[in-house]
Amino acid sequence: MKNVRIVLLLFLVVLMTACSESSSTEYFLTVSPQSLSFSKDGGTQTISISCNTSWTIICEDTSVTIFPMSGNGDGKVLVTMGSAQTFRDFDSRIMIRTAEGKIENVTIHQEGIFIKGATLEIRNQGDIDFAGGKEVIDSLIIYSNMTWQLLGPDWIAAEVNGRWIPLSKTRATVTGGTAVGGNPLETVVYLKTVTANTSEEDREDIIVLEDVYDAGMRAEHQLTQLGKYAVAASQLMPLAYSIGCTWKCGIDVQEMYVCCVDHGLTNAELTPAEVMQWDVSGPNMIHGFDGLKPNTQYYLYGMAKVGSGVSGKILGRGIITGSDKNQPLANIVNASFDGTRHVWGMKRNEYCTYYGVWALFDEVFFSVPDGTLALYFENYQPCDFFVDEDYPGIQLENPNPVHIVTWGVDNEGYWSDLLTRYSSGVSSNTSKRIPEVRKRPRGMAVSVEDLKKAIKRIK
Repeated sequence: MKNVRIVLLLFLVVLMTACSESSSTEYFLTVSPQSLSFSKDGGTQTISISCNTSWTIICEDTSVTIFPMSGNGDGKVLVTMGSAQTFRDFDSRIMIRTAEGKIENVTIHQEGIFIKGATLEIRNQGDIDFAGGKEVIDSLIIYSNMTWQLLGPDWIAAEVNGRWIPLSKTRATVTGGTAVGGNPLETVVYLKTVTANTSEEDREDIIVLEDVYDAGMRAEHQLTQLGKYAVAASQLMPLAYSIGCTWKCGIDVQEMYVCCVDHGLTNAELTPAEVMQWDVSGPNMIHGFDGLKPNTQYYLYGMAKVGSGVSGKILGRGIITGSDKNQPLANIVNASFDGTRHVWGMKRNEYCTYYGVWALFDEVFFSVPDGTLALYFENYQPCDFFVDEDYPGIQLENPNPVHIVTWGVDNEGYWSDLLTRYSSGVSSNTSKRIPEVRKRPRGMAVSVEDLKKAIKRIK
């Protein structure tokens, strides 16, 4: 009996000791290092966590990427910073917290963009060509770490805080920028014409960007407002097998002659008789040339049609078509049509970052060159389609057969020329575009308004 009591007593002592140890477990959290320093180029660094419980990470700065954001026990966390976007150094912190409330902080520092001395640049590529009308808008791209001012002709106005202010050649009516150490580097200033150009000659002048405190530091850019019979290419979209283009024109240009060739035209090929054999287009048309060769230099020409002849300067502009290799293609898959509803999915290849979609309800637009269509869709806003939550694709409620066209876009923003097309009224199978390279580019003009009516959405 005595032995039993001793055993029972020992058991109670062991049990009480175990309970005491369990209730007094010490949770710990340590992190290393406790500060991270990144160059202006960014990068990835590692934090080591030593812990005997669960933990989470809190960081309010979206410019800091952290993985993983939580864990249990010991672990490693990757902290990534992109390249610096401001002049000023970046300082922040991340907080590691356990379920029991223990906290450790890690500070983060990144160098700001280093610019040696003062910077004052205009970054537009080529001259700014305004169409001949009043209130035609373009933009000036200014790159500077200084306080700047604009000087220029009074037939140009600049937008400042929602107001249009005419420029002056002798006094600064438009100023902007910040002192060294400020942000941002790049500013876009919108410009527009104040009056129409009624002359046959182009109106030419310069816009001057200069330091408010040092007029000797300046940059200039050429401005042109087209004469009443002048023609110039506006947006250009080169794909691998086609080129699309819109136009800037003088105020009296109703129609124009345009052509696309793979060589610079000689004077003998630019006579009025030769020019009048070109395609006819217009200021509100999108003109496309199909049947081109990839990676090839082409020349786009245009001249105003006036009465039974031609007038104005001949436009000649070089443009190179894109590659037909490694195109960012988006295929249409699992397409079906039950008489009222179109359903299809999208499959991107390895080069495609995202894709665009449009549907055409008129066969006439199905045969339009791809460059013509792709050019217009740059700024078009979506409407009728929607994505079905239960289907990884798109549905369209419409009783009529449609032509569906897609293109892929890569991570640098380049459009694909290898388009997928699907005609719901002809076949349930998808068909890929097969380019037919012709000796002569085939041209076609499409009205912007007519094309709008045919478009239902881009996705």
